[in-house]
Amino acid sequence: TGAVFGAPQHPYTRALLRSIPSGTKRSSALDPIRGEPPVLTELPPGCPFQARCDHAAEACDREQKLRPIGTNHSVGCHRAPIAAPAPRPAHSLEEPA
Repeated sequence: TGAVFGAPQHPYTRALLRSIPSGTKRSSALDPIRGEPPVLTELPPGCPFQARCDHAAEACDREQKLRPIGTNHSVGCHRAPIAAPAPRPAHSLEEPA
């Protein structure tokens, strides 16, 4: 889970992490994801998140095989791996030590 939160490679995962409120700034605007989550019983062909992804392309209509991008870390997106690190939320999702 550290790789998912610390260096997410799927564009939709990045968008999800950007949409989490920081909990520290009352005036900071959320970065919402457009549209509605996919209906799990009516998934489109290809990537189920393509309708909500700012990086969707024609290739998203086809199934993307999971491919390894690190130790115990795979991604099923033709846009990954993404070189630039994702902005991290201001709060930690891990429990304090």
